[in-house]
Amino acid sequence: MMGGFLLRGILIGLLFGVPVGAVGVMTVERTWNYGIRAGLLTGLGSSVADSVYSFVGAMGLTVVSGFLLKYEAMIHFLGGSLVLFMGARLLMGKEKAMGTGMDPVGRSSRLGDAIKH
Repeated sequence: MMGGFLLRGILIGLLFGVPVGAVGVMTVERTWNYGIRAGLLTGLGSSVADSVYSFVGAMGLTVVSGFLLKYEAMIHFLGGSLVLFMGARLLMGKEKAMGTGMDPVGRSSRLGDAIKH
């Protein structure tokens, strides 16, 4: 009875201990392919990068928020214009594709295609 609880506890701990996300998967993959040292270094590098980003975000927040507040109207205008432009390009690409018998979804559905043409 006690061995069953221990086994369940170990399995639950392993399930919750597995990292999620792209960096976590990369860490597990490197550990599996190159050994424990490579996995630990990958995880350590990920943690250091997250710490640096957090520090910059916390310390630079006042500078960034001041900039955003100063140019808020211009940022809204440019962002809205970009969204309208991409939407118009996407719709025009679908009309062309429907007229030629091509697949309208694959024609200009990506961001790069909408900006490139």
